[in-house]
Amino acid sequence: VILVGIDRRHQKMKGLLFCLFAFIHAAFSAEAWNPLPNPAAVILVGNARFTIFTNQMLRMEYSPKQQFEDAPSITFVNRYLPTPSFTKNVSGDILTITTKELTLTYNFTSGAFSKDNLEIVVRELGNKWYPGLDNSGNLLGTLRTLDEVNGSIQLNCTLLNENRQHCNFGLVSRLGWVLVDDTQTPLLKPDPIWKQWVDSDVNSNQHDWYFFGHGHQYRQALSDYTLISGKIPIPPRFAFGIFFSRYWAYSQEDLVDLIHQYENHNTPLDTLVTDMDWHETFYKEAAEGKKDQAGQPPGWTGFTWDDHLFPNPKGFLQFCKRYGLHNTLNIHPASGVQPFELRYPEMARANGVNPASKIYVPFNITNTTFATTLHDIMLKPIADQGIDFWWLDWQQWDYTDIKNLNPTFWLNFVFFNNFARISSPDRGMLLHRWGGLGNHRYQIGFSGDVVPSWASLNFQVYFTATATNVGYGYWSHDIGGHILPCPAELYTRWIQWGAFSPAFRPHCTKNADNDRRIWVYPEYYFQIMRDFMQLRSQLVPYIYSSAKSTYDSGVASLVTPLYYDYPEIEEAYESKHQYKFGSDMMVAPITAPMNPATNLSTTHIWLPAGNWFEWWTGTELSGNRTISRNFALFETPVYVKAGAVVPYYPEGWKRQFGSAHNPPAALGLWIFPGETQGSTIIYEDAGDSTDYETQHATTQVSFVYSDPKSCTIRIEATNGHFQGIFSEISYEIKFVRVFPAASISVDGSTVPYLPNLETEETGWEYEGDTQTVRINLAGKFSKSKSHVIKVEFVESASAQVFNELRRNISRAEVVKELFDQQWGVDTVYQEDYPSVVRCSTWGKRMEYDIDTVVDKVKEFRQVYLNGINEVKAMTGLIPSVKAMALSQLENH
Repeated sequence: VILVGIDRRHQKMKGLLFCLFAFIHAAFSAEAWNPLPNPAAVILVGNARFTIFTNQMLRMEYSPKQQFEDAPSITFVNRYLPTPSFTKNVSGDILTITTKELTLTYNFTSGAFSKDNLEIVVRELGNKWYPGLDNSGNLLGTLRTLDEVNGSIQLNCTLLNENRQHCNFGLVSRLGWVLVDDTQTPLLKPDPIWKQWVDSDVNSNQHDWYFFGHGHQYRQALSDYTLISGKIPIPPRFAFGIFFSRYWAYSQEDLVDLIHQYENHNTPLDTLVTDMDWHETFYKEAAEGKKDQAGQPPGWTGFTWDDHLFPNPKGFLQFCKRYGLHNTLNIHPASGVQPFELRYPEMARANGVNPASKIYVPFNITNTTFATTLHDIMLKPIADQGIDFWWLDWQQWDYTDIKNLNPTFWLNFVFFNNFARISSPDRGMLLHRWGGLGNHRYQIGFSGDVVPSWASLNFQVYFTATATNVGYGYWSHDIGGHILPCPAELYTRWIQWGAFSPAFRPHCTKNADNDRRIWVYPEYYFQIMRDFMQLRSQLVPYIYSSAKSTYDSGVASLVTPLYYDYPEIEEAYESKHQYKFGSDMMVAPITAPMNPATNLSTTHIWLPAGNWFEWWTGTELSGNRTISRNFALFETPVYVKAGAVVPYYPEGWKRQFGSAHNPPAALGLWIFPGETQGSTIIYEDAGDSTDYETQHATTQVSFVYSDPKSCTIRIEATNGHFQGIFSEISYEIKFVRVFPAASISVDGSTVPYLPNLETEETGWEYEGDTQTVRINLAGKFSKSKSHVIKVEFVESASAQVFNELRRNISRAEVVKELFDQQWGVDTVYQEDYPSVVRCSTWGKRMEYDIDTVVDKVKEFRQVYLNGINEVKAMTGLIPSVKAMALSQLENH
């Protein structure tokens, strides 16, 4: 502690500081948080205290009584960091603190902090901050909910002016600085049951400010934030799979039938959400305007199974577990515990209420007795039957009996930390709305009941990426919207975005015409939606590795704005509806309807510098420009970095239910073209345990082209261990957009060419529609050893040869189908468009005779042009059909 002009009382306080540390740190040690600052990083001057956390982050406190606050707040829980290099200089009444990035000056004899006595210069940009300065460059953060929003909502908290939304500005700004005022934030205190609990005492400081002066180093700002506010935990792996949710009075037999419907439609599923009708409800009484003892609609809150619908809940949940599913139930706790509840007598006695009085137990989540008994008496018996986490559908109040503490945040705190309180081996998780800064520790998010519209879908893309500016990287949304039925095209596009979002969770309200089962839509839409759900299910290894990167780096890495990586490029800020998805993908979801005249969606996409592979079209594009592209309904704009290695679960090995939690003993690797080398690190752990900090494993995969036709893949020995890790594994490797192989070997052994390759066979085949070499290594390969796969291709694959080939084959298929639909209406004959028909089967032609692939790839362009000319020459065709066919064939 550096003392400047300080009353000697602070010398004595220094000793008390460490006594306090011993007491508080013992309570917080489970989370390895220490709310006391590193003494070497503290400067005491006059009535102010400054703590230098990093070169770019510091705390500023002002207390007229020199009683500075050492208790953690609900936002900032850890203040003990390694001391960065800094200098302190006092000249007269002026204190100057200089770090590598910041210069702070303060007149310590002039009273409380003001624009007249305090300023900080962020040297990267040369920008100056002083108290009261408007942060017009703030890149915004997030808020509590999107309930009833149709389109967008204001994220500028000043303009929003609604306390109930718990709106928070971002921790990054184009001005290079952000100030977080923590003065009014509730504090935490040690607690014998919960380790920590909210304190009714208030901050002793007049000012308690945290300054982030990171310039345009946005990732560093967010990383530094988690050093003092806690890490972003890794959600259980099943959370990244497929949810099903619908507000409906399902019985347990209905839900068993629903699971069988998923089975019959070959659609993946990981988590089954059951909305509030699982418990006793009193809709008729509510419709008559009656209220319960808490003044709420009767039956909205409930903790007792409705045995009319669930006569054997434990048996039902055991059935789900046999299928590998996880389960959650919806609860609205606003009414506390009413006398009709099964466990009311025990709950009443535990909370000092005479059960004979039939007086309800009021909801009071800030009371440790109520919070503890709510879990132990009311919820634990249900959870023990097979409920894995709780969906907190809370939105009624914006206050508690603790000043400035909203119930959203504290419910998240309690329900997440209850896993640790009961020493559960399972990782904490909940589903609830945003409660304010610090809520990144308690995820995942539930954004509420939006109105289905193109505008709502469009805003959710921006909303989700922007939330990472406060570390909230795991928003889940009601895919398809909530309040109204969702048209087929809109739902398909929403599903596509959901496949590349933090969590895939369809949902809708109770309405006979409102459904989110994809098979109730027309077959064409169902097939597309299922394809994207299967892709989402396959991508879990890539997504989960991004979640580990989030935990390690402090930056919510799954969905991030483009300006994190390109802070000096204006297009990165303007492209609000594009985002990075993990480290190797950029996504620009379609959020507007197709042109009905062409059945195509046109979108403008900014490509950052470098080469990018457009996944659904097989086209390699150079960056540092804005492009205009057209997409059919079965295509979505996903751009993969050239040379990326993307891990996945092979579809042939993956189970239909619960594969996110129970991965197959096989790993897939997509190898994307455009670079001569590439690599990735794949993370894995038990999926739901709390010891992933130490119990995990990583596998590095790399490839190198020694010449344009020769590639070597190295799968290194897996590093690390956890309970349940596979000792042996199979591999599926897909080289995207290449010619067939001339030879393939693994660890020196030849891999044979086997067309129509089965999952249990070791061999390779060529997939003509996507120009992919698929290698299936079905043997048991030890993860403790490295493996080398060598591939010789018959010809080098240049972008000029392959670009648009995949797209043009699929567009020819669309036009053939369009013409087939004219039969008997305005009949056209295949003799009039033979080249279109040939192009529609071109991929299969290449599969059937791989020796001719090189010639067929080169030949395709002319045949395709012939097809266009054939369509142009057709007569008697409905003009709109002809125009649509030409648009499909010509518009790229």
